[in-house]
Amino acid sequence: MAIVVLAGTLDTKGGEYAFVRDKILSLNSVSKVVLVNVGVLPATNSTLEADINSSEVVAATGLTYEELRRLSKSDALQRMSDGLGQILVDLYNKGELHGVMGMGGGCGSTLLAPAFRKLPIGVPKLLISSTIACVHGRPFFDFNDMTIMYSVTDFIGEINMINKQIISNGAVAIASMAIDYFNNQAQHFKINETNTQITKKKPIIAVTLMGATQKGLTIAIELLDKLGYEIVTFSPNGSGSAAMDHLVKAGLFDGVLDATIFDIMNTVVPDNIWDSTSDRLEAAGRKGIPQVVSLGGLDILTFGPWSKCPLQYRNRAKFENNANFATVRTSPDECTRLGEVIAKKLNGSQAPVTLLVPRGGLSALSGPGGPLYDVKADQCLFEALRNNIDPKVVQLIERDENINDPKFAQALADAVHNQLKHQLSITQ
Repeated sequence: MAIVVLAGTLDTKGGEYAFVRDKILSLNSVSKVVLVNVGVLPATNSTLEADINSSEVVAATGLTYEELRRLSKSDALQRMSDGLGQILVDLYNKGELHGVMGMGGGCGSTLLAPAFRKLPIGVPKLLISSTIACVHGRPFFDFNDMTIMYSVTDFIGEINMINKQIISNGAVAIASMAIDYFNNQAQHFKINETNTQITKKKPIIAVTLMGATQKGLTIAIELLDKLGYEIVTFSPNGSGSAAMDHLVKAGLFDGVLDATIFDIMNTVVPDNIWDSTSDRLEAAGRKGIPQVVSLGGLDILTFGPWSKCPLQYRNRAKFENNANFATVRTSPDECTRLGEVIAKKLNGSQAPVTLLVPRGGLSALSGPGGPLYDVKADQCLFEALRNNIDPKVVQLIERDENINDPKFAQALADAVHNQLKHQLSITQ
């Protein structure tokens, strides 16, 4: 049967953890609940006995309590997080962890989240936090599949009329996830930063798309699926493309169809709401993975609601997608700089790169008659690419269609297949 691990600062949250442990065990569906105490100080006021106490977590850091006390609070939390991560991975490798759960505020979440992320994708991870819902969550999630629940109230070591059901929901959730994970262990794949353990039945391709490029990319995906590839899609909204690059570095993918790259806009326009990592468009090339790239979404700048759009952009052509996201057209100067940035990134690739240029429009919004149609801006982008792409590294193909045209979709699929068709014969 499944084993659930509960990790947290039992010195200050013993009441909540005792409640969760008892709730899980009352379900009679898991074989064991393991309590791990990550309280930074050796002495605690908790009456809840841990199965793995804080001294063992400290030992896993390679420091003594005395050395830990001399660190700043931030550094101490980081080292305890590292120690907890090692313990969790050890339990997982021994088959003694099928799901992990923790609770905390700002410091607790900062300690627990990185440790949970050390477990492979697919292992259930649940963090009930009083803080994460109020701040940008990426530092906690990173690129892992952690489940986060907002606690509404704070943690003081007691169950109250409000948090009782919330924490109970978390206990039942992690138990159910752990059971399902335990029952499906034979189907698991394991991914970490440097290694992927997975038996591939098909070559796997990562694809980026958004609403304004979805029509064409859906056609390309269907074509690739019929050819025998497995497709994994990502939204290039900063977090999505960063998650894709994380998995590219881990070796999950055989190829990348990065046809929608509007998140790279922040390299030129920092005001753009979607941001990308500094190595966007570089992960596949560094890993030696073939990639097909297009220019989807480079006609769009997004600032959230129109009321949040900076004044200097308000005289541009615009399109209000919904109440939360208003977009304006990229300028000729911005397009020139985007072309230069993209060329520089792709020129550094250590694997084949094909760049397909859709001269008929970069999205559903910028074709002839579209709200963001701007021939001059498009031409500035295309000219910058022509002038800066290294033909020894990047195959540049220009076509007259819009990125959503079925003929362009066919060209995207053909380019991917030309790069990877030898992989089909290996896996099939």
